[in-house]
Amino acid sequence: MKRTHILGSILVAAGLAMSTSSYFQGQLAQAKTYNYKVATIKQEPYVLLNDDEGKTIVDRALLAGTDWQVGKIADLNHNGTLYYQVSTHEWVNSAAVQANFDPQTGTLLTGEMQPNQTHSNTTQPNQALIGKINSTVVEVYTNNGQTVNTGDPRFTMNSAWKVNRVVKNSQGKSFYLVGNDTWISSDDMELNQAPQNVENIP
Repeated sequence: MKRTHILGSILVAAGLAMSTSSYFQGQLAQAKTYNYKVATIKQEPYVLLNDDEGKTIVDRALLAGTDWQVGKIADLNHNGTLYYQVSTHEWVNSAAVQANFDPQTGTLLTGEMQPNQTHSNTTQPNQALIGKINSTVVEVYTNNGQTVNTGDPRFTMNSAWKVNRVVKNSQGKSFYLVGNDTWISSDDMELNQAPQNVENIP
C-alpha cells in the first residue's frame, strides 16, 4: 500500500532525538467528510508510527490534524490493540486517531464521531466485540480477579481493544478479557455491541 496523505503532505525534519527523524505535515480536516476509510491524527503534537510487527518506528511520525487513507486494520501485537495501515509497512495506533469507519466492519460512519466510536450497541452477525476505554485511570485485573495495575499507560482514553471473553459477577459488574490474563471492568470500558456469550461467575 502506497502512503496516501489526503491533503498532500511534505517531509520535514522533526528532531525527535535523531538527526534523521521526520514527520508529515498537512492541514486540519475532518475524517468524516471522505467517502473512504480515513484516520485523522488527534494525538498532539504527533504520533509515532509502528512497523508490521507493532514495533515503534522512532523516526517516523504523523502530525496532529493530518488525514490519512487507511488500508488494512489489524491487531499487530495480538493484545487487542487495533492499528490502521497508512502505508505499505507503517501503521498508526487506533487510540491516536479519529476514524470515519467502524474498525471491525469497515463501514463508513456519518455524523461527528469520537475516536473509534461505532454507531450503536446493536449486535451484528460476525462482528467482533470491541471495547473502548472511557476512563482516564483504568484498573487492570488478572484471571483471579485481582487488581494488578491502576493507570496502565496502554489503556488510554478512547483506545479500542478486541474483547475475547465476557464474564459477569454476582454484583452485576462485567469484566472483559482484552489480553493474556488481562481484564478490564465495565466501569472503564464500553462495548460496541451487546455481548452474546456472557459467563456468570460468583
